[in-house]
Amino acid sequence: MFARGELLVPGHLTLLSPDADAQIMLGRLEHARAQPEAVSGLLAMLRQANWRPHLVACATLMLQPNGSVESSLLDALWETLEHGSWVSPQLVAVASRCDPSFAERSETRLRQGCSVSGWPRPGAPSVEPESGSRLGHSGKQAAAFIATRADLDPPLLEPTFADPHLRDLLPTAERGGELAVEWRDGIEVQVTAYLDRTIIGRARSPEAH
Repeated sequence: MFARGELLVPGHLTLLSPDADAQIMLGRLEHARAQPEAVSGLLAMLRQANWRPHLVACATLMLQPNGSVESSLLDALWETLEHGSWVSPQLVAVASRCDPSFAERSETRLRQGCSVSGWPRPGAPSVEPESGSRLGHSGKQAAAFIATRADLDPPLLEPTFADPHLRDLLPTAERGGELAVEWRDGIEVQVTAYLDRTIIGRARSPEAH
């Protein structure tokens, strides 16, 4: 799945700034999602410290119709945000589209100051959770939550911040809000194009007649 194959770069890199090449990766993900062990595989991806499996899991979940993502995967996604991830804006973007409880859960995260714990390693300090985090709080996540909440219909305004660390972190949020919205819009364009193309292709195949 991560291999280049016909791509110029490793597969997961096509998903960082999704363009037409991402559709090749989406085809691989759709095939993997149809396998019996798909949910357990996605859970394993979200429970790693490495951001690359997080990104692949994000794109896979965006292939599913709204409201159809398993609750265990949604819970794992939020747990990943609690640990922290370099691709936390993409995780927030997926939550905003796929989780019916996004409004409530995102407000809880904001009121808690978007705390991040890092990833535990046996016999060693926790892995640094993500860039843009300080004192156990993530400004990048906060900016992503604020941007995606404001972009909903109707928009959700940011709650009063219970933790003063959060406001201090927002100026160093590394475009977290812009990244979340841009990635969500970009992957949705590629998912739509991929699904339209495959539906037409399947309709034209001899097996469909």
